[in-house]
Amino acid sequence: MKRISNLVQFIIGFILGLAILAGGTAAVAYVFFAKMNANPPKPTFAEEKKKKRLQPSKRLQPPKQLPSLPLRQNPKSHQKTYRLVHTKRE
Repeated sequence: MKRISNLVQFIIGFILGLAILAGGTAAVAYVFFAKMNANPPKPTFAEEKKKKRLQPSKRLQPPKQLPSLPLRQNPKSHQKTYRLVHTKRE
């Protein structure tokens, strides 16, 4: 009985070891190929750089003036209002 138990334990350990080794290898391969699959940045050529320099930058233009609207005066805006709450006492 002891021999059978040791044999089963060896087979289960061997299969489990192979599964862990295969899983780790698959995980490393997945990460590696995921990084290799990313698109590289778009190259900019000398002609494109010249066109960008010739175009006026939006940051250098002065901001547009917004039309000013007259403010409405509300005389009661500075006064606080309180509401009385009546509670029923029994």
